[in-house]
Amino acid sequence: AMRKPWTAELSAAEVGEFASNSAFIRANQLFSGMWAVIFAWFAFANWQELAPISRWVPIILGGLVTIFAPKILVRMGIRRGLYEDPRAK
Repeated sequence: AMRKPWTAELSAAEVGEFASNSAFIRANQLFSGMWAVIFAWFAFANWQELAPISRWVPIILGGLVTIFAPKILVRMGIRRGLYEDPRAK
């Protein structure tokens, strides 16, 4: 809502100057939105006393997406020539 992704500060250290790139910012906005939905679901599932699997699986999947998706997206962007490899500098 504030246009400042929650996840940006955590992942910016890995990418250096690329953290100011619009693709990086947009991706982190999407990841922050994903986590907002996951946390809302978790709260709802707890309130409704749903089975533990329905509470924890979204968090596990969100964690996996958060770990692997940025690396995949960066590789795709570099391959397509959208931006330079931040590690090449």
